[in-house]
Amino acid sequence: MTLPMPMKAQLPAKLALPKGLLPVRNQPQRIIAAIRGNAKEGKTALALDFPEPVIIFNFDYGYEAAAKFILSKNPGKKLYHYDLPIADDTTPQEMAVILKKFQAMYADAVRYCDQERGTVVVDTASDLWRVVQEAILGPLREEAKAKGKVMPQFAYGQANLVMAGLLRRPFHLNHVNAVFIHRNRAIYESAEPTGRYEGQWFGDTPAIVEHIFEVYEDQGDKKIKARIEVCRTDRQLRGTILTNPTYSLLWSMVGPAEDEEAPPESLTPLEVSEGF
Repeated sequence: MTLPMPMKAQLPAKLALPKGLLPVRNQPQRIIAAIRGNAKEGKTALALDFPEPVIIFNFDYGYEAAAKFILSKNPGKKLYHYDLPIADDTTPQEMAVILKKFQAMYADAVRYCDQERGTVVVDTASDLWRVVQEAILGPLREEAKAKGKVMPQFAYGQANLVMAGLLRRPFHLNHVNAVFIHRNRAIYESAEPTGRYEGQWFGDTPAIVEHIFEVYEDQGDKKIKARIEVCRTDRQLRGTILTNPTYSLLWSMVGPAEDEEAPPESLTPLEVSEGF
């Protein structure tokens, strides 16, 4: 009897790495942060101390004194502003116009500052969040009210998507710094003030930004302090308090390690839906 010859084992074909993947690299050399604090305690001055050119989107009209201070330390520093005035009686329709203007200019500013290794500042992002909500939810709320109904909760998802897209846009590039300034709001328990404060921000802001700094004037020594609340580069730095904070001091603490130049493919901004 003739035995059948054993079949040769078929080895699986070697798969190639899918196209479009890029190697994971160290964190790009930039800071994307939220700064929170009470009025007139140094938030904007710290933001304007970031690398030039600095483009400030001005909702708050509180940058003039801070700019004067920064220019006194660094005459000729390239500071630019784009004014987007809002008021208590600004209508949802007017907010929609303001949001469209901001989106168009912001996208260009982020790309330009990435090219120049500069900084985009939103002062305040608390105001920007109000603009986004009123522009998107205002008409829906009015429509529901006219029909004797309540606006459905899922409608908030559209505003959340737009705001998250704006916060994430700097992450699509490698060299742009971004600072989102926020006002503080008091924390209450059982309708009583606790004496503590939190950032007046979009709910996902702490999860999106790399760092959060609380800026305040120390009532003991009357010096400006910055407390590191969130630090993506080193969690051990949480709670660290810096005296007379500057960009250089922040960078020495939270700046990422030196990184090689990113490949050209990663410099192309991703398309993000920020419309409504």
